[in-house]
Formats: sequence, structure tokens, C-alpha cells
Amino acid sequence: LREDLDDYSVSDPDTLLRSLAQAMAVLSRVDPSVSPATAHRSLLSGDPSLRTLQVKAPFPVKPSDITSFCKGLGSGKVGVVSICANDNHSAIFDLPVKKAERLVDQFEKRLAENQGWSITFLVHLPGEDE
Repeated sequence: LREDLDDYSVSDPDTLLRSLAQAMAVLSRVDPSVSPATAHRSLLSGDPSLRTLQVKAPFPVKPSDITSFCKGLGSGKVGVVSICANDNHSAIFDLPVKKAERLVDQFEKRLAENQGWSITFLVHLPGEDE
């Protein structure tokens, strides 16, 4: 694109590119406050009131292992748990935003007793290109 712009003797191609990018963002109705590095919706259902979490364990897991682990941290009811196809030590599931935040907070407070485990908010599904 930059080479094409140079052919048209534009005085400042960087300014033109910035203007073009801004126009494209406006036309696409992209919210500039939404960062692609932050979870803003469920990756499983698209529901904005849910967040997708990934739990990794130090051993191959079953959905019941993940549910028990999360309930031990005070998560309450955990919905459908899916074991990751490319990693049987990890699973993903959705929780309402506040419950998900509390679960991660409780995990971090009890980090010493949860050696080998991890909980993270996902911004893309495991195995998807970033």
C-alpha cells in the first residue's frame, strides 16, 4: 500500500495511512476502547456477560476434576467444562464475569496450595492462531 501511495505524490503517506485506518475503524464500528489483549465476551458463546477461563492441571483431567477444583475455590456452579483436544491437562469453560474474577482472585490468594495448577482468562481459544 505504501508503494501505491508514493506513486500518487502524497505529501505525507503516514498521515494518509493514519486517516485511512481511522476511517476504516469508524466504518466498521470497532470500539477503540476494546483491546484485543483483554477478554470482553465468552469465546464459547459470544455472551458479553460471560468470560472464558482455562484451567491447567499437573495431570490429565476430567470435567469433574475441574469442577471440584473450582468449587474448592468458591466458584459455585460451573457450567459445561470442555477438555482441550490438544492438551488433556487443561480445560475451558465460561463463568459470569464477577464469578470468574472472584475465582481468579481466590486462586491467586491460594497460589501456594495450588502448585502445578493455573487459571487464566482467555482472549482466544487454545489452538487458534493469535
